Amino acid sequence: MNVYGKLEMNNLKYKQYSSEEFADDKDFWLWVLKEDAEQETFWMQFIADNPDKAKEIEQARALVLQVNVGKYKLEDKKVNTLWEKIQKSKEESDAKDNAELLKEHNRGQLFKELRKPEIKHSTGS
Repeated sequence: MNVYGKLEMNNLKYKQYSSEEFADDKDFWLWVLKEDAEQETFWMQFIADNPDKAKEIEQARALVLQVNVGKYKLEDKKVNTLWEKIQKSKEESDAKDNAELLKEHNRGQLFKELRKPEIKHSTGS
């Protein structure tokens, strides 16, 4: 059976599903956990074609994500390390921006000084 035939069969099958049945379906899991591009196409079309199943799909999706939360949870140490890197990067970026602003300010001041008319002092002789 080709891909489209399989998708059509699934489409008919899923129209009868409850949220529990969706949450127990392997292909549904692949879509929710974003592990299969073909599933993404199918489920987006299924939802568009079957808006009456939105509630069941959302409940099942939440259940699948809840069951898999540990798989995607970062350890506190990793979160802290990433946060420190973000902060350091931001500080370095801010310092660089401040240095550029200071250079621009100094160039502006120098330009003003160079443009000032020269004042000749009379020697009184």
